[in-house]
Amino acid sequence: MAEARARGSKTAKLAQESRAEALGLLNDPGYLLGDVTRLLRRAFERRVKATGLTTPQWRLLVLLMIEDRQSQTSLAQALDMERAAVGQQIDRLEAAGFVERKPDPSDKRVWRIHLNRRARDLVPTFTKTAHYIYARVFGHLSAEDFEKLLRSLKEARNALISFEDESASEDKST
Repeated sequence: MAEARARGSKTAKLAQESRAEALGLLNDPGYLLGDVTRLLRRAFERRVKATGLTTPQWRLLVLLMIEDRQSQTSLAQALDMERAAVGQQIDRLEAAGFVERKPDPSDKRVWRIHLNRRARDLVPTFTKTAHYIYARVFGHLSAEDFEKLLRSLKEARNALISFEDESASEDKST
């Protein structure tokens, strides 16, 4: 039964791939970047499933690992999520012992989200998992080609940040 489901799933994926190709999406950088991101995220989530974390939760923890003690508002902006939805994720992470809310010393209306030891202990797991997936996905590239890929992605990211800043300035002036 599971084998039949897997065959059906593979057939559906091939049909979807065919439709994407017919629409020219496999040559569209936006489509490809989005799809690669989705697939990387899915592979990572399968590997860290044992931690009990969902994708939004581990993404939130990664942001806190980059910069601890952020506010719920700044986390919502960084995750492109509504503040209430991020609040629900923080509630779950707090109940599971991964984070703690503490009042901001300079503004009592703001709560800062602090990583707990349990979350910090996950850093090696996240890192090892990411390296494993990257080796599987990008291992066929030479070191030079991988560096070119990273450089191109960084350039695209910087261009998008500049574009976003320009758009925000244009919006304010109209």
